[in-house]
Amino acid sequence: MNFIFRVGRWKYIFWNKMMQDTQNVCFLLGVLPRTGTNYVANLIECHTKVIAEGPLWEDFFVSNSSHLTKFADNSLRYWNSRWDPEGTLLNKKRLFNALGRGLLSFINEQKTKPEHQDKLIIAKTPTVRNLANFFELFPENKLIIVVRDGRNIIASGEKSFRWDFDKASRDWARGINNIMNFIDSHSDKSDNILLLKYEDVYNNTYHALSEILTFLSLDQTEFDWDAANNLGISGSSETVDKYGEVSWQKKSKKTNDFKPLERFGAWSTGKRLRFSWLAGNAARRIGYDVDTLPSGLGFKAYQLMLTMTWPLRSVPRAIFYALKEKRFILKSH
Repeated sequence: MNFIFRVGRWKYIFWNKMMQDTQNVCFLLGVLPRTGTNYVANLIECHTKVIAEGPLWEDFFVSNSSHLTKFADNSLRYWNSRWDPEGTLLNKKRLFNALGRGLLSFINEQKTKPEHQDKLIIAKTPTVRNLANFFELFPENKLIIVVRDGRNIIASGEKSFRWDFDKASRDWARGINNIMNFIDSHSDKSDNILLLKYEDVYNNTYHALSEILTFLSLDQTEFDWDAANNLGISGSSETVDKYGEVSWQKKSKKTNDFKPLERFGAWSTGKRLRFSWLAGNAARRIGYDVDTLPSGLGFKAYQLMLTMTWPLRSVPRAIFYALKEKRFILKSH
């Protein structure tokens, strides 16, 4: 009887721990680096029941989940179908869920202090690559997705990380389409998805935070609104030093001189139109206004010429920065 009791108690503890790991992690994904995931995470952390703990500051679990897909597929190939003819246990969905629980447990291991155990941890990643796998891994977890005007992201990325303009425009468009397709195909999970625009968070912080706290079922009376209002923005492109390095310790204050929503203001007309050509459909799909493209054949021919000659312009520049600064400006996001 004592043995049965101990086994039952162990099962209860294990199940309670598993459920706690699931409920105490919210994922925060940005369409690309430079979107503002750090800023949003720092804002949410002004709540007494939230931590954005390290050392796993950005996990990249969802973006690298294609490796888990391959692992699951290969594992299933070696399992004899006669072991579980109905596929009740031995199926890809359950295997993926189990892998997700393991990742959640790993995230929660960052809670090294007793007072952190019952807090919500924000797990952030600045990319939405492989977003389609999210609910396969984490079917019960909340997901906040942050987007930002691609022109401001690219202008910031060019200054901070020497991004290639054409590639960044395509990456942003691909990310936006991934997000919209994901939301459209998971209407049954609408209560677990919150889509935020960085512009809304920056311009109307109180309203955006109220929406976030409601989404996460957090008591607004336990939120430090003064701290949120006075919060600086870490990792801004305005903190880039003469060597092209971004400072994550130095924070930019929200003053009249700090204008993160006007990063692309100095772009030429040609550059604005190039963005519209590469990413305009995605921008309009999510509600950003972009420059209207000219209808002439000459303009279309010019854009196609830029596309065809892109490797000739981008590869030498990529080699230059790889050798000079060890920056890989064409890496995938």
